[in-house]
Amino acid sequence: ISYVKDGVSQTKTVKYFAAQSSEISIYGTKTGMSAAAANQAGIYGTNGTFYQLNTLEVYGVAVNNGAIANINRFQTYGGNNNHSDLTAFMLGTKTPIGSSSVFLAPQNSFPFYAETKNITVADCRWAIGGFNLKVATTFSSQTSFNNSLGGNPIPYGRDSQTPDRTFIGIKGSLVYLCVAHACDFYDTHLILKKLGCTLGLELDGGGSTSISHKNGVAYGDGRALTTFVRVNY
Repeated sequence: ISYVKDGVSQTKTVKYFAAQSSEISIYGTKTGMSAAAANQAGIYGTNGTFYQLNTLEVYGVAVNNGAIANINRFQTYGGNNNHSDLTAFMLGTKTPIGSSSVFLAPQNSFPFYAETKNITVADCRWAIGGFNLKVATTFSSQTSFNNSLGGNPIPYGRDSQTPDRTFIGIKGSLVYLCVAHACDFYDTHLILKKLGCTLGLELDGGGSTSISHKNGVAYGDGRALTTFVRVNY
């Protein structure tokens, strides 16, 4: 995918699924599972939200079919999968609410108010936590984008182009599950805009980044993962 970043043309190889929200679910595991093991178990898609490597406690929202996914929740900052660092979660509702069935909540806990309704865990077909990529906004520069996320550079090295990235975007009724190498958050923001998305969320990356399909793992290593954004096909 080619795009322009701060006046310079960029081209990144992006591996992705494009699926309907009704084809998405969240798979959670308390004991951890590699992308290869998940693939062998018929779990296709990408890795999910952020978690603590040594305890496998999950930082972000992870909901499947109206209930918290099978995960160890990180409790230091309270219930509902709260973690002070994450800024958002993306969700697909079981039935349309107003004109949509996919939303991005600018918070890391339920309930989420949208379309005159408090959306709860029970309303969700799926939900996964991460960082709001603010795809609906056009930024004049990477500095402007970084500042919108809390500073330039973004804290914790998230403006680095070294890590692999996993990110999710919404274009109409389509959900894009993407992975790419050597990208920072602004790259993933621009890639989703190039794909025509209007909502975007950064998921866990680095050594957690993985994507697999029925023919095997297309990208990823052997790290034990706690959540997967699953494409049911």
